[in-house]
Amino acid sequence: MQRESEKSKQELPQKRCGNCNRLLFYGYAKSLKIKCPKCGNILFFEN
Repeated sequence: MQRESEKSKQELPQKRCGNCNRLLFYGYAKSLKIKCPKCGNILFFEN
């Protein structure tokens, strides 16, 4: 049986780095700038 937090993560979209495919976060963002901790790529997410 999965915990509630694990179950809710699966329902949210995954946002991954375009260079190294590392999972950055689950969910939605209106506007976000984030640097991938693995490869250093800077990503912009906007809805």
